[in-house]
Amino acid sequence: MPSARSTTESSVGDAPPTCAIIAIGRELLLGRTLDTNSHWLAGQLTMLGGKLERISVIDDQAATIIAELQAAWRRRTRFLFMTGGLGPTYDDATLIAVARAARRPLELNPEAFEHVRARYRHLHATGLLRSGRLTAPRKKMAIVPRGGVILANPVGTAPGVHLTRRGSHLFCLPGVPAELRAIFTESVLPLLRALLGAHAYHEAELDSGCNDETVLSGLIEPLRRRYPDIHLKTDATGFEAGGRLRIFLTAHGRDAATLRLRIGAARHNLLQALRRAGYAAAR
Repeated sequence: MPSARSTTESSVGDAPPTCAIIAIGRELLLGRTLDTNSHWLAGQLTMLGGKLERISVIDDQAATIIAELQAAWRRRTRFLFMTGGLGPTYDDATLIAVARAARRPLELNPEAFEHVRARYRHLHATGLLRSGRLTAPRKKMAIVPRGGVILANPVGTAPGVHLTRRGSHLFCLPGVPAELRAIFTESVLPLLRALLGAHAYHEAELDSGCNDETVLSGLIEPLRRRYPDIHLKTDATGFEAGGRLRIFLTAHGRDAATLRLRIGAARHNLLQALRRAGYAAAR
């Protein structure tokens, strides 16, 4: 039976695909809107086995978006998610910036055009809008970079766009949380599962029985050296009476079953170390 360390080297230590999120909108920078999209996407990407390396929040200016996008491509980020800026107004500049950064022309996409037209006809027919006419601002949402694949929006007007460039997958999603989640769940998730393949993620936690992070640091350090593939992190709180810190163990790899066994072993050894140190309440 192989040791835990040899198992790590053969199947757990494979680097997961890199991911990044660029949240676009001045309202985020002003503190007027809470960026729940990045929080939700981070959880989805992690559980799929991707490694989220960066979340950026930037202004909705084309030059700013271009610079951030090109920096992500220079880092060779494999999966990049841009949220916001797909709407009909002048400051919805995401696709304009993407086209310039990727050096691709903008063009009217027939599939996106039909989607936008059908949505406005429906909204007019149900009495939500005075007119269903496809005006210039509405038509703007169907103009996308050449080569972009349309991601249907089942609950909103602006479709998402999927663009590939030199091995990097860029997903442009609306900023409205309900729309972003619907497009991700129905269109992006199946594609990501196929592209990510066997990559997996697993996590566990334990109640340390201790409220002093400085003490836990000394107990955790030997485990870090023994399990370099596992990230151990304390959930810091205050020194309130009866407070107890939790410890989280997380890891990426190519086999979910191996990850569970590896983290299970690390958790057991950490629990034993806590109890030897006198924290009998650890569990």
